[in-house]
Amino acid sequence: MNPRTLDHVALWVSERAAVADFLYRHLGMHEIERTDSFTLCGVDARLGKLTLFDAPGPREPGALERIVLRVGDLDAALAGLPAEVQLRPDDGTATAAFAGPDGVPLGLVQAPGRDYDLDHVLLRVSDPERSAQALGDL
Repeated sequence: MNPRTLDHVALWVSERAAVADFLYRHLGMHEIERTDSFTLCGVDARLGKLTLFDAPGPREPGALERIVLRVGDLDAALAGLPAEVQLRPDDGTATAAFAGPDGVPLGLVQAPGRDYDLDHVLLRVSDPERSAQALGDL
């Protein structure tokens, strides 16, 4: 398996409107579709998207470590974040990492392509080789 793009990442959040608003105001996305049960956000319907679902109360983080978006100018993208966003030190997986509303783990990496499209998703797994094999078998 050699995936080249991500279509969407589904997130269950307790503050769907706040997360969507953050994506619109600070990460170049817009609303692609909204229903009573989900909000679909992205820079273009043909590119990577985030699907937000309502979830009551705090949730366990699960395997999701970070959703990383690509930007052409990292400094400009960082300047567009609200002052209260705390950037985490780079751990080699993204150039900038931070939490959005509801603790949504986000990152930005400077790379060619459409600004704010999905670049990659970082997952926590106990056995990376086994996980890679299972994904390859899909």
